[in-house]
Amino acid sequence: MDVPPRYLDLRELGRGDFGVVYSADDVERGERVALKCAPHSPGSPGSPGSDGTSTPRRAPPLHPNVVRIHDVSIVGEHRWTSMELIDGMDVMSWIRPPKPVMTRDPRPLAHPLLLGQPTQDAGVSVFTAASADEVRRLRDVLPQLAAGLAALHRAELLHRDLRPANVLVEKSSGRVVLVDFDLEDAFAGSPAYMAPEQSQAEGLGPKVDWYALGVLLFEALTGALPFFGNAQEVVLRKQTGSAPAPSFCVDLSNVDADDLDILCTRLLRREPTLRAGEAEVMAVAAHGLATKIA
Repeated sequence: MDVPPRYLDLRELGRGDFGVVYSADDVERGERVALKCAPHSPGSPGSPGSDGTSTPRRAPPLHPNVVRIHDVSIVGEHRWTSMELIDGMDVMSWIRPPKPVMTRDPRPLAHPLLLGQPTQDAGVSVFTAASADEVRRLRDVLPQLAAGLAALHRAELLHRDLRPANVLVEKSSGRVVLVDFDLEDAFAGSPAYMAPEQSQAEGLGPKVDWYALGVLLFEALTGALPFFGNAQEVVLRKQTGSAPAPSFCVDLSNVDADDLDILCTRLLRREPTLRAGEAEVMAVAAHGLATKIA
């Protein structure tokens, strides 16, 4: 695998189905950057010119909650995307720090098989309600996350793979940063977070990202995902069944999260036309900020 010569001292940060991310020294910029290596098809958008490099056909928006893309280089069959290096943690670890002992909500699920939910012995739910502190951290994250998504959509970009690993919280400032979004309209997505229509990969719009935000909200409020199983089972369940409300799975009565519960339920509607979008998310995010200030 050929690495563009401007990048030195590559150290792997993580890998997924669509590429590997490294930290690297960029000798031309004189700084440490994040560098993603992904497969590249010659006929795809952003194909290289005669010098073997190219830039995305649409630059990402300049927004504090979207990672800054520096440039893109094409070398052989690989696309190297240089971007801002974030010293942070994934958003779910920030909202719900790992606990040494997991407590379980003892309420049994009414229809675990219909909803595709996981169960323990005797049908006891594995969901865990968010604490008041965790809900507060979720409210801190939501306005920034929503603003980043809205900025992408205004630039006619979709994220397509919104999941905890692709939403970072900067340790020094608490800034929320969306990373690893789609620049080439390529197929992307993680079954657990994908919208029901996303497996079709055609005619997609911003509602796919708002659905994924709904999954993040559900996970933050309940400690688990709304649908379980292998990739094929999860996709099928999303296309044929409805996600439960977080309050169906856990008791949220003591953490002042009614608006988040309702928003999550509306974001997870199967039909895109019935699904909540930017306006409703922004309204709830603003309400949370107003409550905090008050």
